[in-house]
Amino acid sequence: MALTVVGSRTKVAVVLEVNGRVDGETAPELERVCQQWITAADRNVILDFSGVQYISSAGLSSVLGAGKEIDRHGGRLLICGLAARVNQVFAFSGLDNLFPLFGTREAALSNCTENGAAAK
Repeated sequence: MALTVVGSRTKVAVVLEVNGRVDGETAPELERVCQQWITAADRNVILDFSGVQYISSAGLSSVLGAGKEIDRHGGRLLICGLAARVNQVFAFSGLDNLFPLFGTREAALSNCTENGAAAK
């Protein structure tokens, strides 16, 4: 299954909706799209994995790379919509401790503020 990533901007976050498999073949595309969307002005980037049923270690590496990029600019990477199997992979790898995880995009957005700090 091919990977598609659809990006959009809200007042408080860049939202990247990821669909398909994130594996060794498609992970470079996820990384490329993340680099295109993340700017120094962005404080919150949300990866919406609602359309992802599989992620490999290469995919996790792309997520980590996006997290490092936004962190360099003082922002945060938030992740939402993980299917049970993908959530297990995040937990097993420890990425669930590096990035805040949310059940829905709306929950992730409600945790964002314009300056990048977590909403109270």
